[in-house]
Amino acid sequence: MTPSQFHDLVETDLWVIQQVLTLPSDPPPRIEREGNVTHIHLVDTLSMPAQQKAVEEYRSRLLPAIFTLAQKVYAELFRLVLGNTGLTAGDRQADVENAIAANKANLVVSPPFRDGNDFDDWWARCYDFRLLRRARNQILHNSYSFDGNSLLVIDNDMTVLSWTAEDVIRFAQSVLERCRSISRS
Repeated sequence: MTPSQFHDLVETDLWVIQQVLTLPSDPPPRIEREGNVTHIHLVDTLSMPAQQKAVEEYRSRLLPAIFTLAQKVYAELFRLVLGNTGLTAGDRQADVENAIAANKANLVVSPPFRDGNDFDDWWARCYDFRLLRRARNQILHNSYSFDGNSLLVIDNDMTVLSWTAEDVIRFAQSVLERCRSISRS
């Protein structure tokens, strides 16, 4: 898979993640110049904090879906690594996990990762591919608990995910930013 193929594959998912993460804000000021006179037009919404709070509350109800979508795109970053190395994997994320594990010493990690250390952070330190894959599978099978702020996933008596709303949003933002850094070539 090339960076261009990667973007084509996840483009819609990235758009959805971006839309869900966007909070409303007042439009930027419009500046018009007429000769030596500058006119600045400000639009100020009196209820902007209320709108932002409403969006945050709505978004919090979507946390399992946001996590699932962000994790799907996260996993595709590693499929791109396999493509950089000249390898492929089956359609399942478990196939990607097995191919990465079997070829870890020979992987070409850039893009999407800066170097081996950055790759390791995303593969097993800051995020853990295996656990995030298991969490996603459990959520897809409706086997999780969610109270509006905490997403808890237990698989075979093992906690594979225990994230707050902020953790899920931060993960989705990180995935979105990482994907934006990959140039289409």
